[in-house]
Amino acid sequence: MSASFTVKFTLTRSEVVSSIRQSMLGRRALLIVLTILVYMAAYPFISYAFKHSEDAQVVFRKESLLLSGFCLAAIGYLFGVLPLLLSRRMSTALRDQEQVFRFTDKGSEATTGAGEAKFDWKAWVRYRETGRFFFLYPGPNISHVIPKRAFASTEEVIAFRNLLKQKIKR
Repeated sequence: MSASFTVKFTLTRSEVVSSIRQSMLGRRALLIVLTILVYMAAYPFISYAFKHSEDAQVVFRKESLLLSGFCLAAIGYLFGVLPLLLSRRMSTALRDQEQVFRFTDKGSEATTGAGEAKFDWKAWVRYRETGRFFFLYPGPNISHVIPKRAFASTEEVIAFRNLLKQKIKR
């Protein structure tokens, strides 16, 4: 049985920003940075809790809130402000115009405001699925975002997922 899918959509601004965030969270280096920032933000509180459990006279130093505040501000910038700035710099041909993807057993075709492209299944390096999107990677640093809302039903999403599992080796 051959499966064929055609999806048409225009990404909303919210979806563009959300897809950038989720793409960032898919990168190991940024996950490591995020882990370090969360640890540094929590460290003054954890340190105080341990010291206070040993000696009730220990007082929480308010100066240590500077480190926590800086780390929280850095996290806010990385995952709040930066995706907004990146979405503004994105090509309007990709951001604001209808995109059409057609997937068959032989491969896929993409038509966007930037042009048309055909991909054999071997051309896809990998794919990733999140709660709202499918990310398809024709290269290590390039991704095509397909929102799940572009599919007609949940059954189509499941069938598309199965096609990706069959055709693209993660």
